Amino acid sequence: MAVSRITRRNFLRAGAAALLPCFPSCDRRKPPTTAAAEAFHWSGIGFGIDMSMEIHGVDRGKGERLGTTCEDTIRSLEQAFSLYQENSELRILNRERVLRHPSPLFRELLTLSLDLHRRTSGSFNPAVHGAWQWLQERGSSDGLADDPQWSKLIAATDPKFIDFSSAVRLRHPLTQLSMNAIGQGFLADTVAARLRAEGVTTAMLHLGESLAIGSHPEGRPWRLAVMGTPVDGETDLVGSIEFADAGLAVSANEADRILIDPVAGRVHRRARVAAVVSAEGAAVADAFATAFGAAPRDEWKCLVSSLEEGGASQVHVWENNVPALRKP
Repeated sequence: MAVSRITRRNFLRAGAAALLPCFPSCDRRKPPTTAAAEAFHWSGIGFGIDMSMEIHGVDRGKGERLGTTCEDTIRSLEQAFSLYQENSELRILNRERVLRHPSPLFRELLTLSLDLHRRTSGSFNPAVHGAWQWLQERGSSDGLADDPQWSKLIAATDPKFIDFSSAVRLRHPLTQLSMNAIGQGFLADTVAARLRAEGVTTAMLHLGESLAIGSHPEGRPWRLAVMGTPVDGETDLVGSIEFADAGLAVSANEADRILIDPVAGRVHRRARVAAVVSAEGAAVADAFATAFGAAPRDEWKCLVSSLEEGGASQVHVWENNVPALRKP
């Protein structure tokens, strides 16, 4: 069975399309309210995808300065974590096996990634990239259980091979890191922190993953609609999510695309959409959405408990566009 090829950039474009603004009636044709129309809107490109912000309570001059702040933050994170920039810190580490002077941003996200690997019992794993690349080059997911190279690659995803002190070293020759399953959430959190420091109390950020600062200016939660997986070439809404002052991430996987379960060391194909809201922020939501997308159903209860340890949260999972889990 051939492995369908999809670049992370294309996957992120699909992921960005999985969330749509949803007005109170959930009618996407309804025009925005006057309050929403008065917001400052920024849009740009980051990590190869369209990004945007809706900021309330600022004049145009301040809005433009905040937009520049967002753009500068995107460039900083691309320099640290992009897999497409030849000399990003991440590419240097994967290529040279050591990053002698990691930036504060790199150190912060790697620390967070290792903690979330622990909290998700390994279902979120920043070191699965080597196995993914090899699988794409192999062109098939057949016979993996009998392939010794696959076993070696899965073993190399163990975080014990990441030596993180003053420098970062990869101690296993097959270990490769990727921050794709958490980087956009981390970007949203970083930009949101800088906006809050500038006095912003109401905003919606769509920076690969979504983050709400405060509530909607109408005094209600923000509401976003979630798209399902394609059926006969058509993609429909599967639900909507209301949240405020929290991060929201969606992991969508179509039935004809492989997904690696790094804990079991297996690949599977299932039409599953996982949407996670976390008061801890978009990076935590991002990692847990990945975990719910990859983990088998019997692991969901433990994942929900671990997520709830961090504060208010929601989990919505659809399989074949049918609700499979909703917490709370």
